[in-house]
This record gives sequence, structure tokens and C-alpha cells, in this order.
Amino acid sequence: MVRREKEEKGEDERMILEDNQLDAQIAYIMKMVENENQSQLEKWGVQRKHAFEWLAWTTEEFGEFVKEVNDLNYERKFDYGLAITEGIQTITLLCKIVSSLIAISDSERRR
Repeated sequence: MVRREKEEKGEDERMILEDNQLDAQIAYIMKMVENENQSQLEKWGVQRKHAFEWLAWTTEEFGEFVKEVNDLNYERKFDYGLAITEGIQTITLLCKIVSSLIAISDSERRR
């Protein structure tokens, strides 16, 4: 269940996700990540990049995510969809980094 809490110092309400909903939210987010990954594959094909190169792309996406979250809070631009999209793109790239590191680790173990 989602509940609302008032901040101690301000009037803004914050949405608090109850622990029992976290698994469902993670599953939903990961489905969004799968869809974003598929979209990237369709757009650019299979990309073979080193984790360091994925990190550069991730940093750029994370900057866009930060901007959108800042806009939500400071500019009062309530485009949650854009913030969520940037977050999903960032998570997708982080998954590519972890996948790359796993592949490198597996390759080195086989030597």
C-alpha cells in the first residue's frame, strides 16, 4: 500500500511505498527495463561495448534523469513520465555494464 506522509518542514507530501509492494514494483520496473532494452536493440542492433564505454553512456543518461527529478522538485514541472523514462534508460544501461562485467569475469575464469 502506498501512503502519504507530510514532510516535517514543508507542505509537500511524499509517497511512501510499503515494503510489501516493493517486489511488485521491482518486477514492474524490470519489465520496463526489458522493453527499453528491446527498443534499444531494434534501434541500434546488438552493441558490443566495454563496461567503461557503457559507463560513459550511463553517466550521460543519469545526468538527464537528475535534471528531470530536479525539475519535478524545483521547477514544479510535473512530467513524471519523462523522469521515469530517463530512470529506466539509466537502469537499462547499468544492466548492460553488469552484463559486460559478468561476461568478462566468466571469460577470465575459463582461462
